[in-house]
Amino acid sequence: MRSFSVVLAFLIAAGTVHGETLFERGDVVVQSSASSPFGPPYPDYADLSVADSFGQEKAIDGRFELPPFAGGLLFLDQQRALYVGPLGVTSWTDGISVRSVFLGPLNLHAAGEILQMRSGDLLTAERYRLGGLPRIVRFNSSGDVLWVYELTGAPPRAWYFGSEPNSFVGAEHFDVLRDQCTLLWTPGPSAARNGGIRVRVFDICTGRAASDFTTLPPEIEQLGAIRALPNGDVLIATPVDIRRFNAAGQQVAEYRAPVLFGRLMSSAPTFLALTPDASGFWAAVGDAVQRIDFASPDLIAARFRMDSGGTINLLAVVGEWRASLATPRRRSAGH
Repeated sequence: MRSFSVVLAFLIAAGTVHGETLFERGDVVVQSSASSPFGPPYPDYADLSVADSFGQEKAIDGRFELPPFAGGLLFLDQQRALYVGPLGVTSWTDGISVRSVFLGPLNLHAAGEILQMRSGDLLTAERYRLGGLPRIVRFNSSGDVLWVYELTGAPPRAWYFGSEPNSFVGAEHFDVLRDQCTLLWTPGPSAARNGGIRVRVFDICTGRAASDFTTLPPEIEQLGAIRALPNGDVLIATPVDIRRFNAAGQQVAEYRAPVLFGRLMSSAPTFLALTPDASGFWAAVGDAVQRIDFASPDLIAARFRMDSGGTINLLAVVGEWRASLATPRRRSAGH
């Protein structure tokens, strides 16, 4: 099988035929998908919007497409991206349609976010799994699987008559801290729970679970995205606000969540993505997207809305600052 890296090298050269890149650093990419009135999603419907860092929408002329209900989107640079779909992980390079799919043999169940490490390794996680514990998969840019971690202690998947037998909820959202080892994750809304929602910790260097980062109060029905900040603080989204915690798991601030347009507050998850310089963040929920800058947290720096009538299921920023790409700090003795 031809290596993924060789295919990418060829496609980078092919992608220059347009003369200019489709995306610019700081662009915001949002996908919304619609569900039928009776619950199940429309399998072929998805609306994609791209805006610049000021919230001004941009035309993409059909040069970039995602499958409906894509699980996650990662921009390697302005011309290359990876996204998670039903078949595995697919690559995209501007200028040519790419069908390189890998991790397919693992048969991932509802794979979600995708993240890159400083080493170049990649991570994706199952949001749930039937018949076993959900997995986090670590792989390289050639598609070779390096590690498969099982989330020990993952909560059972709840349904109308109790917990579903041998079915567990995995990492709906996750982020890796600057130490390149600590992975924070939140379970999806179908997780069975007693009390508040736990923000869990998994050490990808040892392959073991660690003590919880924090627990949100019982009135918070579900958690959204997680983003680690340069100073060690962590943002965690809820349906009503975005909360900021220090490295000890203590809440130190909160920011307003986007206000839904023409609809009541729903149980839709809230997505987060940092700006490239980490001076602020984009948040998306329902049909609304907004940017807040840390220098002026009481103001909305930019905003736009999806007009498709669907619910946002994906948010990405080109060149997003990520703690997983930062220089790791040396661990203390015994850690």
